[in-house]
Amino acid sequence: MATNEFTLEKLDELIDQSKGYDELKRDFRVDVGHVSFKGHDTGMSLVIPDQNETDLRRNRGIWHDYEPIDGMAGFKRPPISFLDTPAQFDIRDDVYPQMFQKLSTIHWDKASRTGSIPLDFMKQFSHWERADILNMIKAKAPMGQSWMVRTFGHESRAILDGDYPRTWNTEVLQATRELVANADLGDDPIFPRPRITEDNTYIRIYWDDTGTDEGGGLKVGVVIANGETGGSATKILPMIYRGECSNGLIFESTDTSRVGITISHHRSRSPRVMMAQFVEQFPEVMRISASAITRMLDSQEVRLPDFNNVLEGLRIEHNWSRNVTNDVIAGTEKQDSVFGLVNGITYAAHTSTENADTEYSMEKLGGKYLFANMKTFERLARQGRKGEKIRA
Repeated sequence: MATNEFTLEKLDELIDQSKGYDELKRDFRVDVGHVSFKGHDTGMSLVIPDQNETDLRRNRGIWHDYEPIDGMAGFKRPPISFLDTPAQFDIRDDVYPQMFQKLSTIHWDKASRTGSIPLDFMKQFSHWERADILNMIKAKAPMGQSWMVRTFGHESRAILDGDYPRTWNTEVLQATRELVANADLGDDPIFPRPRITEDNTYIRIYWDDTGTDEGGGLKVGVVIANGETGGSATKILPMIYRGECSNGLIFESTDTSRVGITISHHRSRSPRVMMAQFVEQFPEVMRISASAITRMLDSQEVRLPDFNNVLEGLRIEHNWSRNVTNDVIAGTEKQDSVFGLVNGITYAAHTSTENADTEYSMEKLGGKYLFANMKTFERLARQGRKGEKIRA
């Protein structure tokens, strides 16, 4: 067992790590017209005014968010925060697209008409000029329109709709522990490369006494993912873990249907219902993972005759750097088959990046190409030969 693989007893340490992040998090529900933007030497800040707790409770009418409420697996979701005095939070670079999308609906009335405020265009202005422009736009916000501003320390980490339903990484981790501890799946589960950040959680789990020793040791597993900054959901997806090279292969769909559990963050979905979905559908996710092992073994015989151009086409398709592409090549283990290709992609996922989101995305990419048809690889080969992206 690799040193970065944890058994169930260590999952509590991951939960404690997530709780440590929670101590630095705060959520504010604010009227858009009352916030302001401020430029400074290194970027921009979002200024949240002082808030009257009684007025907020009365005006919003969403009482349950202002008290701790029960989440999944005994987790107490923290309440919305209040400010006695104004405070400013630095806007992280990854928040700008989200924020510009929100402001575009104010500026043009409908986001679908023109899309988001162009990020590249706004970068032409100084931080002070940009703040002035955004202040003029937000001043047109309709009365009562609200944002939920999620912060971590002194930074703004997300700007969401005011009624955004909050599902916390810690409660998903606690639900994972409860679920796995009660699963009758033989040996203790193993957690390779758990990735927990202040925003996202990716927990890979496999069971060593499942699967087969063929193909480098293919084991049945799942990945459980959650995000707190919008644009995501709580997911339990099938995974194959290849022990020989520590590769994880994640599936969101097969050649016939979408798979796994996707629980959208929605106010009407109670934590009790979410936990019930976890428990009810978990065996089906495991079954899909087990069946995908057969597909993986069969892919050893599916040759890609124009393999080098397929690799070049993939580099163009996904805008990989040469370093990432070289790691993909190394991970193929000189096998010019679908098996070699998906091993290469998932090998690069954990060798060429330290970014948890990128690693997760590349492992899903490996799952996608395991179930891709030959026309997909033919198009990638043509793309590689041409040296530029062509239409799918």
